[in-house]
Amino acid sequence: MLYNLGMVFDIHERISKPYFIKFGINLVDDLNDRNSFLIMKSAYQDFRNEKLSFDDFSTLGEFLFNKLNPNSKSSSLGSVLLEIAELSDFVREDKDFLNLTGALKKIQFYFK
Repeated sequence: MLYNLGMVFDIHERISKPYFIKFGINLVDDLNDRNSFLIMKSAYQDFRNEKLSFDDFSTLGEFLFNKLNPNSKSSSLGSVLLEIAELSDFVREDKDFLNLTGALKKIQFYFK
């Protein structure tokens, strides 16, 4: 089991497990800015290649944002993770897709 928590969140584990394995992360407590960036960059490529769904990509961004060190939440990494976390909401609630389009452009620019 990846998580050193009293409660396991199955969806987070299902989505993050391949990336934890890929980058040699054993526990959630081992996450840091560097490996969170690497996970998200890899997930972004999977998302672009249609190997990771919109909702799973968004959920992973939310999970990693919530695990960031509080000082990192206002960093560029924190900002892009928050944009990713909001993607699912934008798809469902953004009638003209302006927020969705803006978020996707920011994410693409960050991972170039």
